[in-house]
Amino acid sequence: MSAEIIRNHLRNGEPGLARVGAEGALDGASDDDRGQLLALLSRALLRLGQPRQALRKAEAAAEQTAHWEATLALGEALVAMGEAHPARALLTGALSTGSDDAAAAVQLNAALAEACRAAGDPVTGIDVATRAVMLAERTHGIGSPDVAEALHGLGVCLHAADRTADAAEVLKRALQLRVRHAPLTSDHATTLDALGSVRRKQSKPFDAVKLHRQALEIWRQQVGERAGPVGACRHQLAQALHRTGDFVAAKNEMEAAYGITVATLGPDHVDTWICAFELGRMELDIGMPEEGIARMTEARGEVEHRLGARHPVVLSMNAHL
Repeated sequence: MSAEIIRNHLRNGEPGLARVGAEGALDGASDDDRGQLLALLSRALLRLGQPRQALRKAEAAAEQTAHWEATLALGEALVAMGEAHPARALLTGALSTGSDDAAAAVQLNAALAEACRAAGDPVTGIDVATRAVMLAERTHGIGSPDVAEALHGLGVCLHAADRTADAAEVLKRALQLRVRHAPLTSDHATTLDALGSVRRKQSKPFDAVKLHRQALEIWRQQVGERAGPVGACRHQLAQALHRTGDFVAAKNEMEAAYGITVATLGPDHVDTWICAFELGRMELDIGMPEEGIARMTEARGEVEHRLGARHPVVLSMNAHL
């Protein structure tokens, strides 16, 4: 299978097909092609909820080639592994070279926007994501999957910056484009999940629960019960259920999310500690104060150590302790 076909699978929200294609193409690939194929495999693995494996493939790709696709894969994998600041520096450096490849600029800007958001700087992320949207529209056309992906990133950054009304509109537009191209893909689920988080912030928790459950069903069909995206989705579902007042169901979902997150990211990943904090908060709400406070206190200390005392996530944790 050619690299371009594998790229199209990724663009169309088909990471499973991209993974199979990349693994098959690696057999007998030339040295020149091997780096790009490893990068594509890394990106597929990341979307299948296997970030540690994705990082290993991205590092191998970067050793094989200086092609922008290897830098993109490494930047995305670093963000997924909680290393947002190194990812931001890497992607900024790649964009500073001034390449004339417009398609590369679209994807590198989209990845940089996510790195900025993950590093606690969603305002810069909004600027970078807006640039990615404009580049995607100019390069690929207004209704393309690339525009949908860039809009998704912009919506997530807007949400992180507390611009929830704008985030909802942008994510709805992204969802409409995704459905037009390939309904019920992993990309569709990702945007449903993000829109659910926005609805929760807009004090519409029952709408949020519905959106998260739609996303969860797609994820289960796409990647199985124990993959990383399923854990992340159940985390968001737990938050929405908590807002509806169903504390027991919320705690059960967060407990399941925590188990999946430990299995996929490891016990010491920053996302694992964030999940642990939320689990402790829900234990507290169902009458387990000793367990809940102890878990929250430990998790908050670990997250502050990794992200810094002024990171939005740490500030939010402080409000609960």
